Amino acid sequence: MQHWLQGRSAQAVVEGVSFIVALFGCVVLHEFGHALVAQRFGIATKDITILPIGGVARLDRMPDKPLQELWVALAGPASTW
Repeated sequence: MQHWLQGRSAQAVVEGVSFIVALFGCVVLHEFGHALVAQRFGIATKDITILPIGGVARLDRMPDKPLQELWVALAGPASTW
């Protein structure tokens, strides 16, 4: 809506919608990063919830080893670089 009010053109609307879609895609990639690395360590992901403020990957359990937990934590941000 804000893009339309500022630009008042179809291009402004396309830019605004493209931004929202790209943001949604980044959040999905971020959560899949957590889930896929957890899966590599034998931990299943119950579900992934995408919210307007971010997302949550719900794992069955946390990794047993601290280094594995670190990899799972870092995988989300690393997947969106």
